[in-house]
Amino acid sequence: MNSPQFPSENTEAFTENTDETVHPPVPMQPEMIPPKKVFSRFALSIAICYIVSTVLSSICMIIMQSVGLSQNNFLGSTSTLFLVTDIPLYCIGIPLIWLMLRKIPVSTAKPQKLPAPTLIKCFLISISSVFVGNILSGILSSLLTMGRAQNAVSNALSSVEIISSILLVICAPIMEELVFRKWCIDRLSPYGEVWAVLFSAICFSLFHMNLYQFFYTFALGLVSGYIYVRSRKIIYSILLHALLNLTTGVIAPLATSGINYDTLEEIQKATENGQTISPELISSFLPGFLTAFAYLSIFFIMVLVGFILFIISIKKIHFEPSTVLTTKSEGLRAMLLNVGAIIFIILSVISSIANLVLSFQ
Repeated sequence: MNSPQFPSENTEAFTENTDETVHPPVPMQPEMIPPKKVFSRFALSIAICYIVSTVLSSICMIIMQSVGLSQNNFLGSTSTLFLVTDIPLYCIGIPLIWLMLRKIPVSTAKPQKLPAPTLIKCFLISISSVFVGNILSGILSSLLTMGRAQNAVSNALSSVEIISSILLVICAPIMEELVFRKWCIDRLSPYGEVWAVLFSAICFSLFHMNLYQFFYTFALGLVSGYIYVRSRKIIYSILLHALLNLTTGVIAPLATSGINYDTLEEIQKATENGQTISPELISSFLPGFLTAFAYLSIFFIMVLVGFILFIISIKKIHFEPSTVLTTKSEGLRAMLLNVGAIIFIILSVISSIANLVLSFQ
């Protein structure tokens, strides 16, 4: 994303000069609290949420193991992992965030409908961001661990299970968008939309406590946050998040699961040895290969289109100017140089390093 634009007459949001131009809603300003205090409270609430939900998840795993329930003989490894982590998070951790934030005034604005082409552009840009973010995360993780680290999230999502898919496509987008978009941005936008969106994206990416997810969740947070400040309709952010998770976390493993790698190895060996490949071998391999090829072709086309749309639209990105944090240095200090943010960042770094180390042991 380009440098934040402060005062500007251009109010278009990922749209062209047509009748569908989006004009940002004008928020009503709540009673102002010192910005550092609000940024600190939100970051601290996320840190407490993570600590409490992680402790409860660990206790659940210990109890399951003590009674002889492993991941494989319960609901499947992926579903069990998701349930054990998500239930404490959604039932205990996130309500704690709300309790800590409930007294902070919120800005309100009249919800505004975004045109369908704008939403499609944002989805394609998000797809492109996920692709680039995964590459960056993989490269950095590999460099830091001399190629030994493994993407535990990708491995967990390699098999599709009903419960984990529901949590991934429905529950996670709803809960995460409520916390990191609505609750965060509604409270921080009076200090500047750009700082609210940037801070929500930073917290969203750090909250995953995983280097493999940092870059693409940060990019998704920026796009989703921008959609929210332009529309003030959380349903748009939820739908974007859900569709992205569906595409990459459910459809992708389903589309590529039909490839028989044992058969592929046989075909490769036969080709290298100059042997004739039997029609039966080809017919058993071809359907799965063609399905995966079709999906990957469509996915890479979306990535390319999303990248082009981002380049075209970047100059139209606009944030309403802040009357409180009027300079970049003021905004950065308010966001990062506070007790809550420092605690949360330290916790995130330690957890991310631990998860990275555990991934190759």
